[in-house]
Amino acid sequence: MDSSPGYQAGILTISDKGARGDRKDTSGPQLVRQLSAAGFIVSETAIIPDHQATISDTICKWVDHHKIDLVAPGSAHPTLPRRQHLRLLNERYRE
Repeated sequence: MDSSPGYQAGILTISDKGARGDRKDTSGPQLVRQLSAAGFIVSETAIIPDHQATISDTICKWVDHHKIDLVAPGSAHPTLPRRQHLRLLNERYRE
């Protein structure tokens, strides 16, 4: 599947342990490979702790100021109840 040329993507890995350096991020690099293969330009990557304000600030900065078209959240445990990223994305950018 090819995306249109020029679409910018950001990979946002949400992991308390990863942000502290206690766990190696494997989801972020995998997402970079997959999105790059699909034709996206991955121009932002970050590993941040699972804190609502940090997640929201990062997403808003990327989308509003860096003009990221797609934010792909990576996480070691994406189904845990603490995960706020999808709800935050939906609340902020629902159209």
